[in-house]
Amino acid sequence: MTRSNRGFKFFCASFSAIQQGAGSQNSESPPELIAQSLIGRQPILDRDGAVQGYELLFRPDADAATLPFDGDRATATVMMNALTEFGLDHLVGPHRAYINFTSELLKDDAALLLPKERSVIEILEEVPVDDRIIEAVIGLTRQGYMIALDDFVYAHRWDPILELANLVKIDVLALDAAQIAEQVEQVSRYKVKLLAEKVESAQDHAQFMDLGFDLFQGYYYAKPDIVARDRIGVCLVAI
Repeated sequence: MTRSNRGFKFFCASFSAIQQGAGSQNSESPPELIAQSLIGRQPILDRDGAVQGYELLFRPDADAATLPFDGDRATATVMMNALTEFGLDHLVGPHRAYINFTSELLKDDAALLLPKERSVIEILEEVPVDDRIIEAVIGLTRQGYMIALDDFVYAHRWDPILELANLVKIDVLALDAAQIAEQVEQVSRYKVKLLAEKVESAQDHAQFMDLGFDLFQGYYYAKPDIVARDRIGVCLVAI
C-alpha cells in the first residue's frame, strides 16, 4: 500500500467513524440534520490587507456535536469536506487552505492527499517532535508542501522542525507583549514567516506590524464563517 493510500484509508475511516458514532447516539435525529456537512473558514491576511489563505476549521454537524472531541477525526472531517463535499476552489478560491494536523495523521501521510500548491500543513502544538514526525515533515517539504507551526511557543525540541518550517503562528491572546516579542526574537534566526493569530483590535494590529509579523488572522479582520451543504459521503463510495 502506498503512503498516500494509507493516509486515505486512515482519514476515511476516521470520517466514517464520526458518522456511524453520531448515528448510533442520535437515531431519532431528522434525516436533514444527518445529511448536513459543515466547515468553518477564517481568512489570513498579509501586511497590505490582502487575503493570502483561509484556515479551515472543524465544525460538527448536529449529530457529531454529541461526540467527544477527537483531533484525528476533526482533521479527517475537514479534509474530507474540503476535498469532496465542498471543493477547495469553493472554500478558498485561488488561495491556500491551512489545515491542522495531529501526530497520527502526520505519521500516516494523510497530508499527501492535499494538493501541495493549495495547502499549508499546520502542526499542532501538542505534536511530539520525535524521529517519525521529523521524517514525515522532511518528506512533506521535499515534495513541496508548506509547513506551519500552530500556537507556537519556542522550546528546543522544535529546532529540527523550525529548520524545515515556512511559517510560525503565534497566539497573541495567550501571551503578553514581552512574551510575544521574545517569541519573535527566538525564531528570528530561522527562515520562517510570522503569523499573528487571534488579533482583536486595531491597536494590536499596529503592534504586530511594528514587530515584523508577515500575516494576520483574528476577529479584528473577520470572524470564522460556516459553510454548509448536503453531504455526499464520498468515502463510502471510494472504500
